[in-house]
Amino acid sequence: VYRKLHKQVYCRVSPCLISKNHPLSHVDDVFNGILVNGNAIDDVMFYGRGAGKLPTASAVVADIIDCVKHRNVNRSVIWEDGEAGLVGDCDHMEIRALVRVSAENLEEARKAISSVFDVVTFVSVENGLAFITERAEEGQLKRSISSLQADGTIKVLSWLRVEE
Repeated sequence: VYRKLHKQVYCRVSPCLISKNHPLSHVDDVFNGILVNGNAIDDVMFYGRGAGKLPTASAVVADIIDCVKHRNVNRSVIWEDGEAGLVGDCDHMEIRALVRVSAENLEEARKAISSVFDVVTFVSVENGLAFITERAEEGQLKRSISSLQADGTIKVLSWLRVEE
């Protein structure tokens, strides 16, 4: 995920939940997809083979050739002075999250969840409880998710970012 907001860039590579209608939901098997959104181009998707022994071997050989061609060339991989401020802390990115919890008393857990999060959408799951949060800064969501376990009656099993 890459977003530019308020003169800062936010980048993250992580698993996330997407809807069945999302263009990336149709990427399957040995294919990879990248969805790019621009103000002048809207959504553009790049799609192609990216896994499996032949594509991987091809990429490794290409990297070795690049190393040999540039073996006496040093490339800077650090930020120049002042540029580091362009990259924002992902804890400030607004996201939604799917959270799975377990609890002895699911009705009490629902009340506790609703008291920590203003608005949630409860999702039906086997053997537990799940909910999707409203958009909030990731850091705040992490703190709120963590606080659910404070009294020991709720155990957070997992959480996953939700991309729209």
